[in-house]
Amino acid sequence: MTYTELESKIGKQIESEWHQHKKGNGWVHKNATVDETVFISGIVFSGKVSGNAWVSGDAWVSGNAQVSENAQVSGNARVSGNAWVSWEASLLVTTGLGYTVTAHADAKLKVRWNVGCFSGTAKEFAAKAKAGKIPAPAIRALLALAKATIKKP
Repeated sequence: MTYTELESKIGKQIESEWHQHKKGNGWVHKNATVDETVFISGIVFSGKVSGNAWVSGDAWVSGNAQVSENAQVSGNARVSGNAWVSWEASLLVTTGLGYTVTAHADAKLKVRWNVGCFSGTAKEFAAKAKAGKIPAPAIRALLALAKATIKKP
């Protein structure tokens, strides 16, 4: 991505505050801490990316967020605030239906879901949807997409 493309995505910037990462040619702001070992083709505004982590596609890291070890953040994922993505996690985010959905497998390969303020298993997620906390059509669409995308190692 060129600097012009970066600005088209995030607005006018001060070019001297940004540099392209050697692995992936993504953009890193001066406020971010990014190891040389990581792969960056996305955008890192601030926070920390370390180990063998990947931030790719249209993914962004900002705030005090940390992406570490072998974690992969991709697509249109936004990792921000005080969020941590680490170990072997993979993050999937879909916003086309007005919700941000993330899913990851923990150390026991148990998939956990996060939708808005909800965090839990697929069974807990379905119960929340049935309770009317999340519109059923959105839940069906997002679960189908996540199921088709996430594969256990």
